[in-house]
Amino acid sequence: MTKKRERSKYWDAAYNKELRNGFTRDEWIHALSLHWSEAPGYHLFLRNEAIINLKKKFSKPALSENPISSETELVIVGKPTFKLTDIKNRLKNAGVKMSNRVSASTTHVMLATNPKTTKNLEHHEVTFISEQDLMAFLDKTEKPWIVEAEKQNDLDIERINDLILSLDESNIKIALEMLSSGGVPKSFFEIVFIAYKCASEKSTIAKAKELLWNRIPIDDRGYLKGKSRLFSPRMDDKELDKRIDQETRYSSFDGVKIARFFHEKYGLGITYLFKHLNKNDQEILLKQYLKGDSFDFSGTNISKLPEICFDHVKTIKHINVSNCRFENIPISILKFKHLVSLNMEHNYIKAIPKRFLKIPSLKSLNISNNIFWDFPKEIDQMVQLEKLILTPLHFNRKAKLDDYLPHLPQLSKTCEIK
Repeated sequence: MTKKRERSKYWDAAYNKELRNGFTRDEWIHALSLHWSEAPGYHLFLRNEAIINLKKKFSKPALSENPISSETELVIVGKPTFKLTDIKNRLKNAGVKMSNRVSASTTHVMLATNPKTTKNLEHHEVTFISEQDLMAFLDKTEKPWIVEAEKQNDLDIERINDLILSLDESNIKIALEMLSSGGVPKSFFEIVFIAYKCASEKSTIAKAKELLWNRIPIDDRGYLKGKSRLFSPRMDDKELDKRIDQETRYSSFDGVKIARFFHEKYGLGITYLFKHLNKNDQEILLKQYLKGDSFDFSGTNISKLPEICFDHVKTIKHINVSNCRFENIPISILKFKHLVSLNMEHNYIKAIPKRFLKIPSLKSLNISNNIFWDFPKEIDQMVQLEKLILTPLHFNRKAKLDDYLPHLPQLSKTCEIK
């Protein structure tokens, strides 16, 4: 086959799953050495697919039948992400022999990227492994203190979590150094991923990436190449929901676990949690915001009420969504037939919908510190109100209460206005 036809075959395979499924062992081995400078994404994708398929379909025997042991002779093909000298020493201490070339005595081949040659691989039946398999073996053999302490429930996991979730660069570095020396159990992948996505300094980002790269599944490595910040305490909860979804929908990272970290530390992430938790867990979470006949979501940065709230329309009388990100007064509020007070202070409300004016049970309304384009004169129709808090209104911060009263001829007679 000419180089041009061969290139075309692999190029087509990057798009065609059926074509890839038909690849032979030798074709996948050759895919490890592909390099297209004008389209690096394609050959990197095929290399990853090669490692996955060689492990699953062409290991003889499979890793489960031929685990790494003191009888193993290992060859690393390609350029690993870890320092080769470090791994050689660790393998030596574990009693595993490491060779430079594939031979008849080779039992295991670790597949990495950019192999200089795949010579002899086609001629030997071996057990293919990935960097993740090798790191798992070393972690198990060396028994790093964090891994062991976690097994014995003797680890103050919260300490590492708190250091990273503080979002302070020096704290994140301390936590990553602890993990570097103590091991990275699978249960820590999400918190290290948060460190990667929230750190600012290149050295800290590189350290987090190093800890994850050769431990997470190959398919997830793409999420360690972009650098979009995952979280900040001032972020709109809707935006946080979007970002967690982007990073976890097609990866093995647990989005609910990540959202819980932010929720426990900052009270944010509830939009994502209410979308992805089961009904029972949603009810448990809702109890944090349900106080008797009141919902209090103040300071959570949400932009709409979670759907599960509407299971309680018959009992709720008070709703507090101050210091959130509402851009309007939701019409769904009308479902709360017995609503007595509504606090929407410090949001981004621009106008009041006409249907909202007719809530007969509503007695108290706080709409101060919003961004109305003009004074909401229609409020004067809400004659049922007994208390109304207006000031300040952003469209005219210098205005005083007396400047608003002429717009409220009816309410000013019967309602306490502030």
